[in-house]
Amino acid sequence: MNYSAVSDVSESIFGPPSELIEVGALPDASAELEGAWAQLDAVLEGIEREKLEQIEAECSVDDFKKGMEEAAHDPRRFVLALGPHERTLRALEDTKMRARSRKKGRELKENADLTSETRAFKDKLDGVALKCWPIPDGAALFIRGGMNKDRNAIRKIKSTRNGTLPKAGDVVITASIYARGKYTWHTVSRLSQHILLGRQTLGNLYDIIPCATNELPAETGTPDGYDADKRAESLGAVMVIEGVAYGDGLSECDYSDKLIDKLSDPPQKGEAMHQTRLDSLAIRLNEPYWMLHEGACEHFIVFDQIRFWQPHSTDVPDTAGYPLTTHMAPVGLSLCIACGKVPALYAVLGDLRLGQSPAHMCGPCWRMMGPEYAAPDVRIVPLPKHEHGWVLDATGEEEEEE
Repeated sequence: MNYSAVSDVSESIFGPPSELIEVGALPDASAELEGAWAQLDAVLEGIEREKLEQIEAECSVDDFKKGMEEAAHDPRRFVLALGPHERTLRALEDTKMRARSRKKGRELKENADLTSETRAFKDKLDGVALKCWPIPDGAALFIRGGMNKDRNAIRKIKSTRNGTLPKAGDVVITASIYARGKYTWHTVSRLSQHILLGRQTLGNLYDIIPCATNELPAETGTPDGYDADKRAESLGAVMVIEGVAYGDGLSECDYSDKLIDKLSDPPQKGEAMHQTRLDSLAIRLNEPYWMLHEGACEHFIVFDQIRFWQPHSTDVPDTAGYPLTTHMAPVGLSLCIACGKVPALYAVLGDLRLGQSPAHMCGPCWRMMGPEYAAPDVRIVPLPKHEHGWVLDATGEEEEEE
């Protein structure tokens, strides 16, 4: 049985998986490569200085880089640089729309009103011998316009307060979290992306996943039915990685035990996720690993990169606590059905006055409706506040604004 559900999730989303990588063995493999780098340095030291300068000048792209940076600030030259890419996309779009009527698109008037400086830049671009691989017509099936889920809702990389500080020799792992589409079950979209250290655990990864299912309100048994200020008790979670099920370990019979009992070809029982270090795993890059939590909420965990931590190598301060969050998809908030302007706070079930069930209502509109006039069997469910991973960090503390 394929627990990572590759049959359900196309390789076109994640790419082909890599070979199995022993994360804990990477430091030893890196130490072996240091000898090869030392040999390369010895070879370079034996080359004459003039010969080295000649090689550096031949391989340098500084002049081209400087020209492109200047073109980025000049609209006319920027259009010329972007022209080949625009024409390629236009051709692919026409290929994809052969069965439909083609709309007359915007023509790129590259040769109109060119100044001498701009024309010289165009001639320089035309003279570049380096070309990209041509894009086949079939690529049109994998190209689409930008969507809301592709945007990043955070302005800068988020660190974890009192998180783990990196040190020399640490393995850094990038993991992306995907969720199934609401209306198209066979599609997935990225929910968030995080960076963890190899000595951190699967539990550290699970704790920072910004999923609204983790914010379900607690049932109270009152007429309203739920307490908006109290979260429901966690039902459990399980991750399946390379045929091993890692439960949350919060109960004697956690989700991993229940999963093993239900399957005819069950995975092996692993340690609790909060006791399983990432550097103890053998994983594949670009392979979707299955995760289930809070009843029926599914996710796919994809490890994108494995590298060594280097001080001052990124915009993240070396004192930033890990795990880091580099991407969070914007949340689509439901608007109130009454005013249509304010995000809804409640989902009202069984109220005949609203004409639909559930009905999303904001606080002021629901108060104007008069909750005291609602039927006894009406239930008011508070909608998720999207605090976990947004306002609150992985430790459950409120983040400070800088």
